[in-house]
Amino acid sequence: MTANSDLKKKFRATKKWKTFRESFNKEKDFITLKKLYKGWQLHHLDLDPDNYDKLIIENFVPLNMQSHEFIHWIYNYYRKDKDVINRLLTILEKMYNLNEGE
Repeated sequence: MTANSDLKKKFRATKKWKTFRESFNKEKDFITLKKLYKGWQLHHLDLDPDNYDKLIIENFVPLNMQSHEFIHWIYNYYRKDKDVINRLLTILEKMYNLNEGE
């Protein structure tokens, strides 16, 4: 574990964080709009480690585990090449048209 991940883990154990996180408990996964499952993640949109403990509600979205993993995965590509989203949409549209018969 890195020092940064140790600090994050320590912060996530605080009452301040747990109370803030639970304020999202009735929300749905921001991407899929499906119910949040046990183990859901409160995703920090601001990835700067210095801002990790700044609990600004607009800088967080509740996500199920798969959505959270996907967002981090695709962001690594998106920050270097924003057209990755257009290529992803092209594939999804083609899949939809082939499989939904439209």
